[in-house]
Amino acid sequence: MASVGFILIAIVFSAIIDSTRKSPIPDNRARATQTSSTLEFLGSSGGFDESLNALIVSDLQFADTKGKPLGTFNVIVPGKFNPGSFPAGTSVRITAIPSTFKIAEHVLTAKEIRRN
Repeated sequence: MASVGFILIAIVFSAIIDSTRKSPIPDNRARATQTSSTLEFLGSSGGFDESLNALIVSDLQFADTKGKPLGTFNVIVPGKFNPGSFPAGTSVRITAIPSTFKIAEHVLTAKEIRRN
């Protein structure tokens, strides 16, 4: 009877340890491969590169975290984008397509860009 009790106690303790071991900071690689339809980012406009048709965004970070910025990214803009509306220093919110988020190349394609 005592060995059955020890087994039950071990199961309870292992469940408690597993629940407390989960990291509160999500892994960026897992987030980039998620299957949701969009990702949300925040950043600061650093100008527009006409040759790439991209908004240069500094301090890009995921919108739902207050983590460390990912760096400066070239954000390929949607079709009806007016670069004059986003001068350097403008705080922006970007809705992006997950499959285009290339963290190693610092490039992503925006579905929508708006002021934050």
